[in-house]
Amino acid sequence: MFETIVGQERVKKFFRRVFSEDKLSHSYIFAGKDGIGKSAVAFELAKALNCPNNNCRKCSDCKQVLSLQHQNLHLVFPLPSVEKGEKNPIKSLSESELEQVKNEISQKAKNPYHQISVSKAREILIQSVRNLASELAFSIPEHNYSVVIFFQADKLNQNSANAFLKLLEEPPQKTLFILITESPKTLLPTILSRCQLVRFDLLSEDEIKNYLLEKGFSEEESKKASKLAGGSLQTALEIVNLDLITKFEEALNFLRVVVVCEPTQVLDLAKNLSKREKNELESLFKLTMNWFRDCLLLKAERTDKHLVFETYRENLQKFSQRYHFANENQAIEVLEKGIFSINRNVYVNLLLTDLIVQLNRAILPR
Repeated sequence: MFETIVGQERVKKFFRRVFSEDKLSHSYIFAGKDGIGKSAVAFELAKALNCPNNNCRKCSDCKQVLSLQHQNLHLVFPLPSVEKGEKNPIKSLSESELEQVKNEISQKAKNPYHQISVSKAREILIQSVRNLASELAFSIPEHNYSVVIFFQADKLNQNSANAFLKLLEEPPQKTLFILITESPKTLLPTILSRCQLVRFDLLSEDEIKNYLLEKGFSEEESKKASKLAGGSLQTALEIVNLDLITKFEEALNFLRVVVVCEPTQVLDLAKNLSKREKNELESLFKLTMNWFRDCLLLKAERTDKHLVFETYRENLQKFSQRYHFANENQAIEVLEKGIFSINRNVYVNLLLTDLIVQLNRAILPR
């Protein structure tokens, strides 16, 4: 059990004990950063609870769970809003939206570290929860378990959260609820009190690097991606599947605008970047953070440490010499706050403009 899960030894040990002692709770909250294995563990539990051959990975039940097509596996995630009176939100989707949902589920089946994301989906709808309740009422398995997984559970709105709370208060027999979230504190206190919280750990650089090496990526690619990933395997996979040189150049161009801080350039850059997906902005901020960390290593003369921008060492040295009064730690803190803010649905254009100005002040203290 859990042989394919990267890292998370503490979590795996916990659930092995739960199974050996037959102490499975009816509801869990899996909390932690995206891309670290929360969904992967949830799918393993669904497989273990529905396989007649001790989690064999070969029987039809295991294959159906792994393809996310098992009748006892229910997936709930944010969807576009629907008209009042529509009971099944899936049926109200346009053809293109339905195709996108199918594609997202297919990607999730191939890569459990992938985050399901549907256009115009802002929250988990009350219709999704009510539809789930109907499905559970009419499909109680005799021997196996129904496993319900809420992705981005913090996107439950007031109505859908209250509807789900009714399910939690009188949970159907042989049903396991798993709520996956980065922000457990945003859930209703009444939901939190009825679920067992399981915190997931960030993956280590070695765990990520070894996984990438096993997947056939080079030593250099794996090392760089693991350093930039921030503990997230999904982020690492996105990095190695992109042109790193292009990403490095983008980070340098971003820094050039930051240093000059000419109003027209700042506004143009903020406008262009605000059109990007949030994960792309987060990747840019993380890469820029590593630029400042590399500068700190050069200032400390830590030549024994690997630089993320090793191929740009000359640029790093010139930057450090020219802006020797720069406060790199302050710049890193600004970018960390920026990453936090873009995931809080703020006005991105204004956030970027303010962030560029704050970075300029960190590099060129008045």
